[in-house]
Amino acid sequence: MAVSLGGIAVSVVAAVDRLLFRRRIAFTSTSFLMPEPWSLTEEAIPYRAITGLAVGPFGDLTVTSGIRSRRIMKEMLPSRSAFEEMCSLLNARVRA
Repeated sequence: MAVSLGGIAVSVVAAVDRLLFRRRIAFTSTSFLMPEPWSLTEEAIPYRAITGLAVGPFGDLTVTSGIRSRRIMKEMLPSRSAFEEMCSLLNARVRA
């Protein structure tokens, strides 16, 4: 029950965040662009600096670069298939 309520709370917060802040996740030729939490700015993470990609227990992606880890929640993208495609593309770029 608590896990269900937690999942709903995360979804609601992510939806409100998406409505208030227009952010994007994008790929460039050298970097992965991620939104800064609760900000309108973006962070460019060079593919070479990414040391880890891991899927968490709720299906979210954790991107580690150096000592910093950033989480990309699947609710940040328009659909589950868009999230999976983003994960695949990022994995391919990091391995290349």
